[in-house]
Amino acid sequence: MKKNKFLILFITMLMFVSTACDKKSNGQNPESDKDSVKNQAAQTPADSPDKYGRDFNDLARYFAGLPVEQGSKIDDLTATGEWKNHSMVFNQKWDQLTKERLVPITNWQKDELKKLENIETVFYPFGGPDFLFASTFFPNAKNLILIGLEPVGKLPDLNTAKKYLPTYLENLQKALNVLLTGGYFMTIEMEKDFKTDRLNGVVPVLMLFIARTGHQVLAVDYYDTEGSNPVDWDKPVDISQPNHSKLSAVRIKYAGSDKVVKTLTYISTDLSDAAFPKSKTIQDFVKGKQPFVTFLKAASYLLHRDSFSQIRDFILTNTKYLVQDDSGLPHRFYNNENWKYQLYGVYTAPIKLFEVRYQDDFRKEFLKPENIKPLPFGYGYYWTDKRSNLLFAEKVK
Repeated sequence: MKKNKFLILFITMLMFVSTACDKKSNGQNPESDKDSVKNQAAQTPADSPDKYGRDFNDLARYFAGLPVEQGSKIDDLTATGEWKNHSMVFNQKWDQLTKERLVPITNWQKDELKKLENIETVFYPFGGPDFLFASTFFPNAKNLILIGLEPVGKLPDLNTAKKYLPTYLENLQKALNVLLTGGYFMTIEMEKDFKTDRLNGVVPVLMLFIARTGHQVLAVDYYDTEGSNPVDWDKPVDISQPNHSKLSAVRIKYAGSDKVVKTLTYISTDLSDAAFPKSKTIQDFVKGKQPFVTFLKAASYLLHRDSFSQIRDFILTNTKYLVQDDSGLPHRFYNNENWKYQLYGVYTAPIKLFEVRYQDDFRKEFLKPENIKPLPFGYGYYWTDKRSNLLFAEKVK
């Protein structure tokens, strides 16, 4: 009898343990459920395109010469002859640019920049509003930081400014002419193009290229980065107020087909030694994004000058990777044991405007063809792949 009682007790315990295990394996354990909820929360994106409205994206597509989605507030503006002409011209230029430049760059970066697949931030000083090539070279980056002298400006109110929209679109095309042909902005021309009565800043250009590259513009916020206090990127300037602070930066959130929300930050500031010490809030912002890659293209050889020594030192100290042509950092600054690098293309001499920036030591590197890889696209001031050069460097110490 005692044996039977013991046997019943033993079987009961087995059933209890088995049931508990089944519940655990089937996700019915309360503690397991809590862990599961935590894990699901951790895997849920903190930001999603679905929580944003469509107005900014419609505006971006209008600038880009792309049809807006059905039901847009500005659908009637795309029915004008001026906009249709703008769309036709831009489509033609875009098709040519895509075939000659963007497709070769996309194919090249997949093979040659594999090491940067997980680098989230691109720092692009002297880049101006060149979202297009920053995004093409680094499609996986979640943060693009572009810096130029061009003003941020404001978006036009398309509903109250219809009478000057044809002129606005003409100015927009003019401002993009060199970029769409040669792949870079001309500083002198931008000083005029982005300070007109109509096109008074870079925001429309940034939005235009975000739309053209298959992305959706989600939000546009403005900031003042010139104050002494650190910028609170969660508190943009309220531009609806008549006496709002100066707009020296804009942050645009955007997303592609993968629904990952990315951030483009454009800052209008002077990077020369005369102004760089005053930009501590910007420096701290960039350093907080380490590790990052520095991108330099058609940079006017400013980093060759003594008057830009501080931004040069900042890049050398803080960047992990470097992608540039010879207009960026001079060869002597990375030709040491702290860096390893690969060269592409050819080097003969800078264009005539910058002929005094010829680097004899850099030229000697290209006399060793076994160390040079081909560059199948134009880069920097030379528009064809026959005369362009590119460097990909990694800091190892």
